[in-house]
Amino acid sequence: MIKTMEKLVISIAFTFYSLNSIAEPDEHHQHDVHVHGAAVLNIVAEDETVFIELETPAMNILGFEHAPKTEEQHAVVKQANKQLKSYLSLLSIPNKQCKQTDSDLELAHDTHDNEHHDKEHAGHHDNEQDDSHSEYHLNYIINCESLNNLKLDISLFKNFPGFEHVDLNWIYKQKQGAIELTPDNTLIEF
Repeated sequence: MIKTMEKLVISIAFTFYSLNSIAEPDEHHQHDVHVHGAAVLNIVAEDETVFIELETPAMNILGFEHAPKTEEQHAVVKQANKQLKSYLSLLSIPNKQCKQTDSDLELAHDTHDNEHHDKEHAGHHDNEQDDSHSEYHLNYIINCESLNNLKLDISLFKNFPGFEHVDLNWIYKQKQGAIELTPDNTLIEF
């Protein structure tokens, strides 16, 4: 793992833990950790640097959540991972000269008991009995010439149609907030 990235993830986690703990219940809705179609996107913009963190079930990106079993599934994972190496698969920063300086991609598999899995995900699998979940944890560091009048265009929905909504937590110029993004609501202006 990248040491800088580990510090970033810890910092963002504590920052958004604080954000979530002070938000009014009606102001911010955080999805459960593993909900198909949903994800959490954290963005911190400070000085000329943008830190991006995405946590999502692999189902949203791959169309399945178990470890790849067929050649076709291995190819899907390989293509998705190639695409996810760039932050541009998630979002663009219009009218800014930006360069990705670091990234970290983790696809983690978790197995649990079938009874729990069947109750939570009834109807999510086409007669497939698999007791595993996979999660993507993505981190990016981007440097830009200027972050004044920051706008973000979230391209995640068009690049990966498995996403239905994304909880965006953000910090920009000593302000913080949260918003739910959908395929019809992808442009954010700070």
